[in-house]
Amino acid sequence: KPSIALRKGKNSSMGMSIQLVKSGEADAVVSAGNTGALMAMSKLILRPIKGIIRPAIAAYFPTINGESCMLDLGANIECDYKNLVQFAFMGQAFARIVMGIKNPSVSPKDAGCQALMIQRLAAMGFDITPMPFADVENFWALKDSGIPGPTLVFAGHTDVVPAGPLTDWTYPPFEATVSDGWLYGRGSADMKSALAAMIIACERFIDQQGAFTGKIGFLITSDEEAAAKHGTVRVMQALADAKIHFDYCVVGEPSSSQTLGDMIRVGRRGSLNAHLVIRGKSGHVAYPDTLINPIHQAMPAINALACKQWDQGNDFFPATTFQVSNFNAGVGVQNVVPGDAQIEFNFRYSSASTQADLIGQTEAILAAHGLDFEIKWSLSGEPFL
Repeated sequence: KPSIALRKGKNSSMGMSIQLVKSGEADAVVSAGNTGALMAMSKLILRPIKGIIRPAIAAYFPTINGESCMLDLGANIECDYKNLVQFAFMGQAFARIVMGIKNPSVSPKDAGCQALMIQRLAAMGFDITPMPFADVENFWALKDSGIPGPTLVFAGHTDVVPAGPLTDWTYPPFEATVSDGWLYGRGSADMKSALAAMIIACERFIDQQGAFTGKIGFLITSDEEAAAKHGTVRVMQALADAKIHFDYCVVGEPSSSQTLGDMIRVGRRGSLNAHLVIRGKSGHVAYPDTLINPIHQAMPAINALACKQWDQGNDFFPATTFQVSNFNAGVGVQNVVPGDAQIEFNFRYSSASTQADLIGQTEAILAAHGLDFEIKWSLSGEPFL
């Protein structure tokens, strides 16, 4: 027990090992003993970092998007909000130092990226207005020349999509690496490089131009790659309520095709997402007559959706596309058929189709295949020019 360890364990193998770390003769302790005793003795001998209320036990935790850091994994469940906040900061530090993840700004986390931008913008004389909504960090920055003229706004996002298994990367995904003239890292194209370019362009413009007419603004969010509910949409609503308007907007999304600047986009396709659950009947693979395999049932329907020509596109947009992004099924063993299959897919659709058309046709195809299904739809945005 931890209490016994504290009274009698100073000269135990665990206690002596911790003393070696304290004296600098060892770098770490690995123990198969009682974790409570290890934690208690470490806290007594090594002492926590100043300001840390309670140390935590951390470990890698596998997810469908790769490895994450989870803490506290100790048995003590009596944590208040201060402990939980500190666990979050310690976990971020662990991920950065031990797992090699530097700014893991996976949507909607910003992980300090906006703070770096704000520091540079403030140094140029921009007025900064933080605009957090729910769990999303946003900010609005404006530099007014004092001379009447148009307002030009740079818009972008600091969040990125998950990196997946870190072992699949040649270079660490959250650590910028330059090799053979190429910049590697999650967000190097979409769109942290563009954000850096915007900042540097403004610094050079203000330094070289001096006085200018009008205003320059920055609208930055950390909610673009995932739900996109509390980012640009909410900031635009807030700016409209405050009667703040602008004339031009440059978006830093990677839109080139073959070479930098070979294409200018004047609109955006619509984005419609769906979470589909196909229900079957779980059972042992040895008795196929007693089960309904939802994976087998899903395949013909998904193939029909993937092969369908949804529209021909038009002068402004290519044809609508359908893509499956996630397919999850199984109970973790090879000899049992699951009771359901869960599928996530997306339509990137042109103005030749509508949200209602795509939903109606999709559900008709699923019904025609005789599926027992449930589907939930979410619209990220309508197509616009």
